[in-house]
Amino acid sequence: MATEIKPTTQLGGELLPLQQEAVDLILAKKRTLIAFEQGGGKTIIALAATHRESLYPMLIVGPKSVKLQWAEMARKWLPGVRVTTLHTQSQPEDMDADVVVANVDILPWVGMALKERRWKHFVVDESYLIKSGDSQRNAWCQHIALQSGHITLLTGTPIENRPIELVEQLRILGWLDAFGGAWRFKMRYCGAQQVNIGWRTVWQFKGASNTRELHEKLKALGFIRCKLADVWKDCPGKRRTVIPVELSNRASYQAAESDLVAFVRMTAANDKKFHAEIAHLTPQEQGLKVAIRQADKAYKAERAEALVRLGTLRRLVGLGKVAAAQEWIKDFLDTTGLKLVVFVYHRDVGDALVKKLKCPSIKGGDTDLARQQAVKDFQADARVIVCSIGAAGKGLDGLQLAAHCVLFIEYPWTSAAIEQAESRLLRYGQERAEVLSYFMTARVPMEDELRSILKEKARIIARVIDGEGEAQAIQATQTALIGMYRKKGN
Repeated sequence: MATEIKPTTQLGGELLPLQQEAVDLILAKKRTLIAFEQGGGKTIIALAATHRESLYPMLIVGPKSVKLQWAEMARKWLPGVRVTTLHTQSQPEDMDADVVVANVDILPWVGMALKERRWKHFVVDESYLIKSGDSQRNAWCQHIALQSGHITLLTGTPIENRPIELVEQLRILGWLDAFGGAWRFKMRYCGAQQVNIGWRTVWQFKGASNTRELHEKLKALGFIRCKLADVWKDCPGKRRTVIPVELSNRASYQAAESDLVAFVRMTAANDKKFHAEIAHLTPQEQGLKVAIRQADKAYKAERAEALVRLGTLRRLVGLGKVAAAQEWIKDFLDTTGLKLVVFVYHRDVGDALVKKLKCPSIKGGDTDLARQQAVKDFQADARVIVCSIGAAGKGLDGLQLAAHCVLFIEYPWTSAAIEQAESRLLRYGQERAEVLSYFMTARVPMEDELRSILKEKARIIARVIDGEGEAQAIQATQTALIGMYRKKGN
């Protein structure tokens, strides 16, 4: 049986006013969607709500990367409770704790046991993961929700401009009926459009409509959205600086770039020939021919090959910066006495730096324990930590307690990835007045164009946050770069 927790047990910290407001909302509404920007204290809010009304047992489901972080925060903020984390081999008795933390991916293995227990507080962290109505994770979340008292969905991602991703979240909260069901919600708020795909006419819901009305309805049901600066009045500022560098492998880069330009020139010629061949057809017949061509294996392989060559070129840019990065980092450490967080995109770029700097690192494939140990090493004696943007850009806490300076050796595909990586330092616990971001930029066409694309899209966070999904944003960036090389080939 779970421990009987007395309401008089002290909370392990103090809440900021807007965090307290969110706790009040959770307890008053019982079904809530908490959209605080990263670093705004969503974890603390959920734990504090559980504490105030003694909502045990509590179940937390979220990404694997934050599972151990949730467990640590629960032990800190809820003194005296028994906390456990689950894995695929967990037994039913492992779930008999006051606070149970599970990553969403293991629900097919542990979901049956979880839904047998009545949870007084069911929390889904990073609820944007609950998108597809046919996924097993969504089905298990819905089963568990039916057996839960309070349900809280947490997200750092504003959602009003991508309403289609809300449908399954609303289903878990039991809010869809308030909108007349899923179909009416899509037609009213998801920018419904009929489009012709080949010979078929289908409905698409990629946009947003009636967003002000949607916001007000969500707010009335139990939705709250706050920016970090609203939650944390003394939130640090952010200053970005570009560091121009020369590539150490410029000859290799130029050879790969010439190869890419030649390949793109060939594909452009093929496209021109195809469109000339179908110019005499009606628009409907042309659409059918285009659809057939896009489904052709040879066409897909040609497009994939262009992306492979683009990726090779981008990797060479990263490797060509390693020598300059090592020198810059050494000078930074010698002259400032500060600690530095370094972000890279490619694994071999990170590995080369770690070998030279002999420092802790966080990369794809690391266990949760390894990630936590790397952060602890950085907080202790290490002056540099090298992080993969993909592995450490989200769901990582603690770097802000040791550093306020970050160096990007490589640019990611989207400006949202930059924002998310910077937010590892720009979050609660950062004591400096300003976070300093340095961007190492090679003087080559690809880097110039990529930087320009990201700068333009930063105004709307590359639509990853307020519009299109991450895959679409990456595709848009890649298409723009290919387009730049097509122009070079003409």
